[in-house]
Amino acid sequence: MYSCAPEDEVQTALETMRAGHMRRLRVITKNGTLVGIVSIDDVIEHTEKPGIGGASQLSTAEVVKALQGINQRQLPLARAQAA
Repeated sequence: MYSCAPEDEVQTALETMRAGHMRRLRVITKNGTLVGIVSIDDVIEHTEKPGIGGASQLSTAEVVKALQGINQRQLPLARAQAA
């Protein structure tokens, strides 16, 4: 099961989404309590915004790379081995 912790950086959640090919990720505390769900839409809100003076936590390129990974089609194991 893929998840992240409330204290994780946005980049960590994004990488976990990419690795797990998922658009939503459970946010779970150290004791196993579900405290929320972060979606790719939530992550997109943290991308750089041109013309705004504050430092961005995440670049557009990082989000695009993650979306490509999330949407990458995976072949079932039997078909992949035969190819």
